Formats: sequence, structure tokens, C-alpha cells
Amino acid sequence: IIDDLLLRYPKGRLKKLTKNDYQIQEKYDYDRDTHVKNVICTNRSEYWGWRKEDLFDLGFKRSGDVEEYVKDRWFKNEITHRGGYGSKRATLTRRTRRIWERIQPGIRAVVNEGGQGVYSIKGGGYGGESFGHIFAESKAKAESIASVMFFHVLTKHDQECEGSPIKAALISRGDIDLAMEQNSRYFKDMTRSIKNDADRIANLQARINRKTEQLTIMKDLQAELVSSALSKG
Repeated sequence: IIDDLLLRYPKGRLKKLTKNDYQIQEKYDYDRDTHVKNVICTNRSEYWGWRKEDLFDLGFKRSGDVEEYVKDRWFKNEITHRGGYGSKRATLTRRTRRIWERIQPGIRAVVNEGGQGVYSIKGGGYGGESFGHIFAESKAKAESIASVMFFHVLTKHDQECEGSPIKAALISRGDIDLAMEQNSRYFKDMTRSIKNDADRIANLQARINRKTEQLTIMKDLQAELVSSALSKG
């Protein structure tokens, strides 16, 4: 799929699309500060001849994922962290941009439809806390299950946010085994986080105890000094 998408005119899953199945759109690219001619899809070449599920199943969730793939496949031993002589940075950026711009609409469409698969569950507010992953037949079902199970542990911010207090996002069209695999990592991360919090609480409690003792000692010392001064007077 990736090799086909890198073609100026992808042939698609059935390898039947041609240049005539696409259109050319000229526009100004502000990032590159120049006019560019872009190939765009028509009704005959929707999603570049692939199913949107095919594009989603590639597993890329962001442009950075694509860049890592491109670098690992073609430029593993090349200079890509900078431009200039001997660098492959421009080529890496160009390939990443083309792949991501072509697969992103299909990925977004599958996520928005939210069919059967594995969903990540988070609080609905900005920066909502992660609650792990569940397998569900739809996005609505995933959010319904999660709302019942997690509502009582949501932050006030999540409970009062606009829309659903729980948000589910499709991450894979895999089965329950994949949800369990994802949760195994989540369990480890949460266990580590709980231990770190417990350690911080213990350290804070030790500081509180030490400061409380310091305060008590100083109060007692001051009382003794005052008493001694009065007795001498």
C-alpha cells in the first residue's frame, strides 16, 4: 500500500486506476512558500483506490509514526536530523508528507464511524486521564460501557465538560486479545504510577512529621526561655 501511495497517481487495490481517474489542483502552499500542483481524488479514485479500512489498518496514528516508518525503511543509516549536504531530510519530509496526507482522511473516516474494534478510553475533558482499552462493537457502545464503569472515578473537570464525560477512540479493528495486550502495558504503567505516588506521599508525610517536630521543639524551647527570663526578673 505504501509503495502505491508514493506514486504520483496510485493504482489502488485493484491496480486499475490511471492518471485519468485523478484531478490536478493548483494552490499556494504557505509552508513551502510556492504554488504547487496537487493530485486529488475523484469519485473513481476515492482514498486513492484503497478501502479506508486498508489505510486505517496500516497502524499510523500521526505524522510522526509515518516519519519513523519512512526513516527506518529507507534512511536508517542516512543523515536526516538536519538539512544540507549529504542529508536525506528533504526526501524524508517529502515522502512522509505525501503518505500522511493521503492516508489521514481514510483514518479519520474510520475513527469517526467507530465500528467494531479496540477503543482507548479517556476522561472527556482536556487532557483526560486514560482508563485503558476495551473491545466493543461500536464507539457508542464503548462509551456507554465506560461511562457506567468509570463515572465515579472521573475528575470534576471531566464530569462537567461539554459532551460525553468519557471519550472512546478506535485504535484498532482487532479483537479482544489486542485489547488485553494493550491493557497489559496499561496495567504496568498504572502500577508504576501508583507506586511513584505512594512514594511521594511517604516523602511528604516524612517532611510533615519532621516540620511538626521542629515546630513543637521550637515552641517548647521558646516557652522555657521565656519562663527562665521571667524567673530571673
